[in-house]
Amino acid sequence: MSSGEGAVRLSGISVLFVCEGHSCRSVMAEALAKWRLKDIPDVRIASAGVAPNPLYDSKRAMAALESLFGMKVTPHRQVHVKDAQPESYRYLIAMDDDIAQAVRTRFAASEIICWTIDDPWGTDQRAYERCALRILVEVDRFLKQAKGSGNG
Repeated sequence: MSSGEGAVRLSGISVLFVCEGHSCRSVMAEALAKWRLKDIPDVRIASAGVAPNPLYDSKRAMAALESLFGMKVTPHRQVHVKDAQPESYRYLIAMDDDIAQAVRTRFAASEIICWTIDDPWGTDQRAYERCALRILVEVDRFLKQAKGSGNG
């Protein structure tokens, strides 16, 4: 994202990305959104899972971000969506229909957006890379829409 009027519109944006285990999709979405918004002031971007499992790790997700974009993402602590205070975010983005349904029934976020991102968990590294590229497309689309709406 460049500076200027679009940056002003995205300033103050708050987004919580949610997937199932908080080890793949939402972690990549958080990292990619922060990467795209690194020059925008006052943004709040986070991720969480509806069923985080400490046995799952995000090594393959982090490796995909590094190989595709040169991003060095530090390991994260898994967070359950209820502990992430989802009501405090302007946007809650669910990675698939099941996740969207789970958060709709439990939380009153300002706006719940549902993407259709297949979970790469348990697959090969190429699947993680395809997932990261798909997420980047969705992040860019979302940011363009949010910028156009004035983020209000």
